[in-house]
Amino acid sequence: MPSDDTSHFQSIAWVSELLRDESFVTITTPSRVLKPTAEDTFFATTINSPSTIAACLTQYRRPSPSIKPLSPGTIPTEEIRIFCTLGTGLNGYPGVLHGGMVASLLDECMGLILSFNLGGGNPGHAGPVTAYLNTKFTRPVLTPGTFVVTGKVTESNDNRKWKIVGDIRDADGNVCSQAECLYVQPRSKI
Repeated sequence: MPSDDTSHFQSIAWVSELLRDESFVTITTPSRVLKPTAEDTFFATTINSPSTIAACLTQYRRPSPSIKPLSPGTIPTEEIRIFCTLGTGLNGYPGVLHGGMVASLLDECMGLILSFNLGGGNPGHAGPVTAYLNTKFTRPVLTPGTFVVTGKVTESNDNRKWKIVGDIRDADGNVCSQAECLYVQPRSKI
């Protein structure tokens, strides 16, 4: 886990409290690591700067001992949260995160749950894809600021379809945006 991101979030009281929750495991955000295949380039490089997403850290809920991994090396979890410190470089309006970036954060968080559960794939065939992302904007995501993006699996169908819900919350726990997403495994991958 990058010590600078960990130290950054531990210095923020409300995040530090959540990081101490022993029902979650804290890890480096996988999509912030550049891969040789150029996968995750958007999150690893394009929006990885002091003026965009200055710091990012992920937690996943510890799996129940009764839940078995779907394949070796995967993490059978149904819930994650990502802490993000956002700069003003992704604004749509002055002091407000662009709506497309709000949707991107939600999609990234919810998609990571499947990455944990299913593992990686071959380049170009990494796994399930977003079929729809219904996003409700309830409050502006004010920048600069630190937020938590959450995702939780609500339904799974034959390891081919997954419904996941998520939200973005501010330091006071206010929901800024909510989403429901359907991910589908293309039939050519089954």
